[in-house]
Amino acid sequence: MSAGLVVRGLTVRYGGITAVEDVDLGVPADSITGLIGPNGAGKSSLFNACAGTVRASAGTVELFGRDISRIGPARRAQAGLGRTFQRVQLFRTLTVRENVALGHETAYARSRPWSLFHALPSERRKTAAVTAEVLEHCGLTGIADKVAGGLSTGEQRMVELARALASPARMLLLDEPSSGLSSDERGRFTSILTEAVEAMGRGVFVVEHDMDLVAAVCQRVYVLNFGHVIFSGSMAEALRSDVVRQSYLGTTEAGASDTELEVTGA
Repeated sequence: MSAGLVVRGLTVRYGGITAVEDVDLGVPADSITGLIGPNGAGKSSLFNACAGTVRASAGTVELFGRDISRIGPARRAQAGLGRTFQRVQLFRTLTVRENVALGHETAYARSRPWSLFHALPSERRKTAAVTAEVLEHCGLTGIADKVAGGLSTGEQRMVELARALASPARMLLLDEPSSGLSSDERGRFTSILTEAVEAMGRGVFVVEHDMDLVAAVCQRVYVLNFGHVIFSGSMAEALRSDVVRQSYLGTTEAGASDTELEVTGA
């Protein structure tokens, strides 16, 4: 697997508080990698440092072999890094179709910012085609012309994923993407995300508390605790790890169940 996102020696400090310390990790360009850990472990700080919304105190972030440590969020997006957030961030007065189309239109805005307002006919046709394809893939065609602000939280989450998939980003950072999803929506989200990575060759780095979802979609997980990576490997290996159990449960007893780990991590 080729390297997509590579973090080396990353440290994030807020004044005298160290949120992330000397973290090394790698996210392949064509698979899904998870980041899990207890609340307050430093997951959001690490994610924000990768996205450029928080300045790292030390270390480097590379995207497809390019050092992006010293550039801001907008230029990281131009380099191929996409992002969703814990709180849904859609244009509430626009339709589902229009929100998803904006994801693809960023491809033209990279070199010509004015193209968002004055797209060429060929660009408009391409955007319409990509938007229709992603809406169909994500099961959103039936609500494509509904205003985003009137959707349920779960539906808005799906629209946000569709917008990210419509974008030209080759590496996606997904922050708590299953938050607000019903059980049925979570199952559909899992299928859509897995199929999208296989079909489109995207790399995905996901922070998630739903252990079932992580186990279903992630080929590899990193476990963060008190700002340090304490484990990396498969989810099955993580569930058997005494170190991981200790960080979640405060126990290394072999009898601690996988369900306990899931509930405590939520």
